[in-house]
Amino acid sequence: MSYFNYLSERDITEDDLQSFMSTFNISSRQDACNYLRNAIYAVHGLQFGKEAYSSFFSQFEGYSPSRSEVPYSELNDYERNNIQALKDAQ
Repeated sequence: MSYFNYLSERDITEDDLQSFMSTFNISSRQDACNYLRNAIYAVHGLQFGKEAYSSFFSQFEGYSPSRSEVPYSELNDYERNNIQALKDAQ
């Protein structure tokens, strides 16, 4: 899941969002924000109930779904800030 490391290491930028949309051919800003927000949880091993997310993240080496929830306390400050920024950007 190294593609998404930056979400844990720094604040997301508009360029990051646009690059993600271009790379994965996602035309909807809302969809892109949802995928990026869920990428933070995927890095922590969240097993998604929604097939679209399970299918998308399973293409990345290192995605190992092993839990049904990720406690907020396990997220670092960048991850927390990026989750909120992506919610706001929708």
